[in-house]
Amino acid sequence: MTRRHGRRLVVWGCLVALTAATPGVAAGQEPASTFARVVEAYAQGETTDVDALLQSTHDDLRTQASASMEAWLLRARAAEGTPAAAGERHAAIGRLQAAALLPLEILLSLSTRFAVHGHMEAFEQVATQAFDRLVAAERLPRGPGDRTSARDERTRLDRFRLWWRLAYMQYLANGGRHREFARLATQVRPGAGGARAIAEYHVMRGMVDEHQARMGLNVVVQAGRSATTPGLQALLMAMESASSSYRRALDAMPDHPLARLRLGRTLLDRKKPGEALATLAPLMGTACRTSTCALAALFSGEAHMARGALDEASRAFALASSVVTVRQSALLALVHLATERGDPAPGRALIGHFAEGTPLGRLDQPDAWSIYMSGRRQDIEAVLTPAREARLP
Repeated sequence: MTRRHGRRLVVWGCLVALTAATPGVAAGQEPASTFARVVEAYAQGETTDVDALLQSTHDDLRTQASASMEAWLLRARAAEGTPAAAGERHAAIGRLQAAALLPLEILLSLSTRFAVHGHMEAFEQVATQAFDRLVAAERLPRGPGDRTSARDERTRLDRFRLWWRLAYMQYLANGGRHREFARLATQVRPGAGGARAIAEYHVMRGMVDEHQARMGLNVVVQAGRSATTPGLQALLMAMESASSSYRRALDAMPDHPLARLRLGRTLLDRKKPGEALATLAPLMGTACRTSTCALAALFSGEAHMARGALDEASRAFALASSVVTVRQSALLALVHLATERGDPAPGRALIGHFAEGTPLGRLDQPDAWSIYMSGRRQDIEAVLTPAREARLP
């Protein structure tokens, strides 16, 4: 199923869209709980009300999830040796994949806006429990009526596991849980998923290194510490490591926009404005319509300022201001540029745009530069779509 034909899952109060899952689990008995009903609908690719899960108490969610998973496995075990064995085993795997992926979709959508949300812990427990219980369903006898070869099924299951782990890594990165991220990263072998998986893996590793380095460097600068501080050198090395990860992502997928954007930013932070400009240039066009393009223009403006090319900086910041999600940051950059030029009049005129233009509270999405600085990623579909595609049909 393509995104164009996908359904939308709306997380109440979050304004974050989630795209469709691949259909694959045949309808079974009437679900006995809210969790089972929502997962059944998700597994079949039907529109479902995620708000029903968000309205459940944490204890109810955990209890319903655990009972549903056990019921699916018992139902498949009860069919062993019967003509229904293959279908029930296949259905149990599909339901558990859906139960592992749906809560992770919700978690990722929440993590693009919130560092902490009341439902995160419960949804995370459900997602990981379902993922772990997949093994029990996979070990059930396949049955003579199974239409998929064992080899093809294993390839598909391994692919789902890889992309689920990559999606979970993205959730941990968004939440700033860097130690857990690092532990999981050592268990993932992205090469099995091809260039796409390799690129996403290294983008996420770069994001974590970059965020840790930037937050540490901010502390060092604010404290006025010397550039020879040993801790500062370690932070600079972390920023260099981030650049290396983004280069590896681009080696795998040369057209990966986030890897290119972030590589350009880290080069700028490493005092390499010329390299930053060359890296960012392919992301920009005369008509900027995306946050990625606008951030590339914003960063390019900074690079031009670092080289003393103030006219070029002004044009880059103006381009960045054409996209609403970057407008606030671009206007601030233009005000700063006017101050640098010693001409306060343009700066005073620009300040009026904060009241007359697009105040932050009216934006459909948070400021893209603020999201970048927080170490989060909004393009969660990059890891969720392949996970959906890998589910059993």
